[in-house]
Amino acid sequence: MVSASPPPAAYRDPSDAEVLSAAAAVVRGETSPALAPYVEQLCFLEAGELPPDHPLQDRKLRFLFGYWARIAARKPDGTVAKADIDIVELKSALGNLLLLDVERDGLDAVYRVYGTGVADQAGRDWTGYRVSQMNRESQTPLALVYRACYRAVWERRQPLYNRCKSPPWLPAKAWQRLILPLTDGTGRCSQFLVGSVPVDPKPLSYEDRKRIRERR
Repeated sequence: MVSASPPPAAYRDPSDAEVLSAAAAVVRGETSPALAPYVEQLCFLEAGELPPDHPLQDRKLRFLFGYWARIAARKPDGTVAKADIDIVELKSALGNLLLLDVERDGLDAVYRVYGTGVADQAGRDWTGYRVSQMNRESQTPLALVYRACYRAVWERRQPLYNRCKSPPWLPAKAWQRLILPLTDGTGRCSQFLVGSVPVDPKPLSYEDRKRIRERR
C-alpha cells in the first residue's frame, strides 16, 4: 500500500511570468533554479538516430521518438502533424501515451488522451482536464516543471526528454517523459504527443486510488 502524503503547504499555482521564465531556461537547454529540485535529466533531441549512451533509454520512448523522427525526416520543414500519425502503428506504446491540445501559446494544454498505463500509476485519469487544473487539484510540486516543459516545446517545436522526481504520494520513483510537438496546417505547434513511463512502478490498491482522488 502507498502511504498517504499531504499536499505541500507552500503550493502556489505558477504565474504566466514564472512559466515563461522557466521555459526560457529550458529552451536554452538549461534547468532553472525553480526546476532544479525536481528535474533529474532534461534535454532536447535532434532528429535522427540516438546514440546508444543517450539518456533516453526506455524502449517505448525510444520507439516513439524514432517513429516521430522518421516522419519529420520526410517533411520539408521537419515538422510532424497529427494527420501524419497512425495510431495503429503506436500500439506498443498506447498505454503510456498522452495527447494534449495546446492552449494559450503553450502556457496550458488539455489532456485529450490519457493512457491507461499512466493513469494506473497516477491514481486517476485526467482526460479532459487542463494541465493547470490537474496541477491545482493534485497540488503537485511539479506544476512548474510540467508547464515550463510544454511551453518550451511549443517554442522550439523540437522533442524534449525529461526525467523528473515523482510526487511523493505516487508509487513510482520518478517519471520519464518524451514530449513531441505536433503542428497544424500553419506550422504552429498545436498538440503535444507525450510518452510517459514510470520508474520502478508499484501497484496501487483501491484504497490508494481513493486516497489520491480525495487529496486536496
